[in-house]
Amino acid sequence: MNNTFLLYKKTLDDFFSNVGYLYNGDVISSTDSIYNEIKNYSNLSTNFIFNSILNIYKESHDLMVKKSKILHISNKELNEYLKEMTWCDFFKEYCNINKNYIFCSNKLKHHFESLIPPSINKEMPEYFNSIGNSTYINPYIIENDNEFILFIVDGGIQSLVYGIQNMDYIIEKTSTDKWSHTMNYKLYNCNYNSCKLIINNS
Repeated sequence: MNNTFLLYKKTLDDFFSNVGYLYNGDVISSTDSIYNEIKNYSNLSTNFIFNSILNIYKESHDLMVKKSKILHISNKELNEYLKEMTWCDFFKEYCNINKNYIFCSNKLKHHFESLIPPSINKEMPEYFNSIGNSTYINPYIIENDNEFILFIVDGGIQSLVYGIQNMDYIIEKTSTDKWSHTMNYKLYNCNYNSCKLIINNS
């Protein structure tokens, strides 16, 4: 392992410890995974390390999608619920989930944005920052024109607290001016319930 990376792990840990949904997952099992890029230099690449985390985010999203029960509701019916209860109460009654985190697309963010702007870490992609009430934009949600999609989960979907500890960064020369940067890591399957709520707007 690159010795510089050993020192950098503390920076990574501090950086991502505030992203609860990625950091604090309750681990059930793990899978050995690899992320790789070819660079024209042999020094430690902070960009590559960060891209490795972004890849873990995408893989964690894919796991969440697979684990999610799917429910449908019309926009009209949803509005009737929300006249009588809060979003959290609605998620508990309709989805049977005590909400910890919400993931939505830009189409629905106006429902959850805080009146008080949350603190923003500008070094992270926008979707790592809460828009309010433990709600996050998810760039991988794909919706049709006449629907909105929410993912509601009751716990962390990944465990970077262990993932960062177990990362192994290897740099190998592949040609005269090319080096292979490889991150070996554990992708964790965590213990949480997830609902994919499809809101039909037709």
